[in-house]
Amino acid sequence: MSTKEILVGTDGTTASHAAVQWAAREAQRRDLPLRIVHAFDWHWEAARYDACAEHVDVERQLADAVVAAARDQARAVAPTVQVELDTLIGDPAPLLLATAAEEDAELLVVGSRGRGGLASLLLGSVSRYLTTHAPCPVVVVPADCPVLSARSPAQEAHPR
Repeated sequence: MSTKEILVGTDGTTASHAAVQWAAREAQRRDLPLRIVHAFDWHWEAARYDACAEHVDVERQLADAVVAAARDQARAVAPTVQVELDTLIGDPAPLLLATAAEEDAELLVVGSRGRGGLASLLLGSVSRYLTTHAPCPVVVVPADCPVLSARSPAQEAHPR
């Protein structure tokens, strides 16, 4: 049987930075590995032309940069957590669901759209889809999440 892990989706936005940091702290707290996933949607019908292969390579490089930056953010707040990276081509919501199911994720974490006011109470299309279809609990982290220090909740409650 494989070890459970925490799965976090990132797209490089401020909201996903908060999600990565939250997920890394939670993975460290639970002593679980962290899998960081970035899915980029590529229009396959355009890929039938040779000239488009170059664009796919550029998109892949950008995706790799997004997950590398997320790995650095995770290690900054949870230096002992084991981190694995995935870049996937396709629609993010179904790919995150499939990865969560395949990896038997303990938890799926994503960021929310930080629009402020009433709009901030609404979930984006990806987070809304995940919360209603995921095979595991889902945490939607707001961009302005205040719980991003490397201290544990117990340490936060009882400062020295």
